[in-house]
Parts: sequence; structure tokens; C-alpha cells
Amino acid sequence: MGVSRKFVQILGSEARTGDTTSEDFDAEDVWSTLFFINVTADPGTASVVFSVEIKDPLSGAYKAILASSAVTSTGTTILQVGKEVASSNLATQIMLTSKFRITADHADEVQSMTYSVSATHLTIR
Repeated sequence: MGVSRKFVQILGSEARTGDTTSEDFDAEDVWSTLFFINVTADPGTASVVFSVEIKDPLSGAYKAILASSAVTSTGTTILQVGKEVASSNLATQIMLTSKFRITADHADEVQSMTYSVSATHLTIR
């Protein structure tokens, strides 16, 4: 059994004013994931909540398994999902299903916030 890390760009750095949903990403063989939310520009009043959603392989429905608190300033927020993760407000022990996505819920869809989202998967094969 081998262990490796895989980088995934989920949302490239861009100024956004409205709710955003990423495309679906594969999580086959993923044991644990760190999600990096990097906010580089904020006018001071923008507020965004980021969620990790897993996809039910049978129905195709999505379910949020982890959400950040409201991100209201520049900096990096890290969310962690995985089998041996201590659950907290930024982490959950639930593993990703074979497909997942990230959503960004903007409280004020007028103010722009510039951010990117990436992930590092720990995979086991």
C-alpha cells in the first residue's frame, strides 16, 4: 500500500460577487483532504461561507458535510475532511465520496471578494 499527495485547483483566484459552485471533482482512493481557501482582496463588508459537499452516487444529490464560518477578511482558511481527523468547526471525520464539490455562499452579492480554493488529497493505493 502506497501513500501519496495530489494537488487540485478547485476555484482559481478571481473576484466574485455571487454564489459560486465548483465542478465535480474525483475523490477515488482519497483518505484525507485539506482545502485551502485563500482570500486576497476584500472590500471590508463581503462575507462568504464555503462548504464541502459530497455527491450521492445513486441519486446525484449533494449533501454539505462541512462549512466554514463566515470568511470576512483576507487570509487563508483551512478545512479538513478525512477518516482520522478530529472533528471541529473546521474539520470532519466524514470521508469524501467518489465525487465532491465546493460551494461559496455570498451573503452580500454586491460586494466583491477575491479568492481561490485548492485542495491537497492524501491518497492510499
